[in-house]
Amino acid sequence: MPADTHNSRDSLDWAGTYEGVGPCADCPGIAMSLTLDQDGSYTLVSRYTDRPAPPRVNHGTFTWQASGNAVTLDEGGGGARYAVREGSLAALPRDGGAGASPPPYVLKRAPRVAADMLAAMLQANRWQLLSAVDAQGSPIGHLAPRPGQPVTFAFTDDRIVIDGGCNALRGAFKVDAIKLAVGRTISTMMACEQALMATDAALTKLVEAPLQIEIDKGSVPLMRLVSASNDRLVFAGTPTPESLYGTPTIIFFEVAAQEVPCNHPNRGATRCLQVRERYYDAQGLRVRTPGEWRVLYENIEGFRHVEGTRNVLRLKRFAPASTPPGGPGAVYVLDLVVESELVQK
Repeated sequence: MPADTHNSRDSLDWAGTYEGVGPCADCPGIAMSLTLDQDGSYTLVSRYTDRPAPPRVNHGTFTWQASGNAVTLDEGGGGARYAVREGSLAALPRDGGAGASPPPYVLKRAPRVAADMLAAMLQANRWQLLSAVDAQGSPIGHLAPRPGQPVTFAFTDDRIVIDGGCNALRGAFKVDAIKLAVGRTISTMMACEQALMATDAALTKLVEAPLQIEIDKGSVPLMRLVSASNDRLVFAGTPTPESLYGTPTIIFFEVAAQEVPCNHPNRGATRCLQVRERYYDAQGLRVRTPGEWRVLYENIEGFRHVEGTRNVLRLKRFAPASTPPGGPGAVYVLDLVVESELVQK
C-alpha cells in the first residue's frame, strides 16, 4: 500500500518567512520572524516589542515530525514546535511536555519579493547585517555585529556601497533572477585597526562571486544572501529617505572641526555640529561667499564627526511634508566627503 503523502511537508509550499508576535514573560510580546528553508535550516529573528534592544538572530536546523505536519527547531531555537499550515505556523506544546509550553500563537507567511522586483526592493531600503554564519553554522567572526558601526549595504541606480569596516566599498551591481552579482569593487584607502581591516577583506571576498538572494516582505523586510561556499547572511531593511520623502536637494556643508555648546530642543544642553553652507558650480568649482556659521541640531546620516577634523560634505537634504526646507526636522544624508582637513586648536 503506498505511503500517504497528503501532509504539509509534501503538499504545501511551506518554505519561506513567517512572522508574528510570540509570548513574553516580562514584556507585551516578542516580535518573531522565522524562516524555514528547503535544506532543513532555519533563521529566527526575535526582538522585544517594548524596548530598543537589538534583535536576536538564531540559525539552526529543524526536523519534521513523523506525520509530516509539524516541525521542531533545534536547541538554538528552544526546541519550539510548530504545526505547518497553509500560509501559517501554529505554535504547539513542547515535545514530551519538557518545560513550560508557551501560550498558543500563530506566525503568518510573509510574501516573498518576486525576482523581477528584487532590484527595486534593494534600492528602496538600506540593509543592515544582523548575522553571518558559515556552512557549519558558526558565526563569521570578521562580520560579527559591531555596536555603533554595523555592516550596511546601500543600492542606488546600478551602484552598491558597502560600509561597516574601515573603508567603504563601491561597485556596480546587477540582479539576475535570484542572483546578486557585484562587479569589481573600489574603496577608500584609509588605514585602521586590524579588526576593521579584516572586515573589509571579508566583505570584499564575500561579493567576489554572485550571491543567491531572497527578500521577504513584512513589518521589517529581511534579505538573505547565500554565497557559493554556503555562507549565510541575514539583513534587515530600513526604508531609504528617497522612498519616504521623495527627491532630495543636493547641498554642501562645511563642518567645523570642533563641536560647540548648544541647547538642543530635544536633548537640552549638549554639544552640536557647527556648519555653514558652501556653493559649487556644475564643474565643481567654488562660487559665492559661504553662508553664515550656525548650529546644526539634526543628524547627518552616514557621517561620523571626528573632533579636530574639518570637513566639506555633499549632502542630500530631504524635507518631510510637514516641515519647511532646511527647518527643524529636515533629513540630511551624506553623499560625499569633498574635503577633509585636520585642524589644530
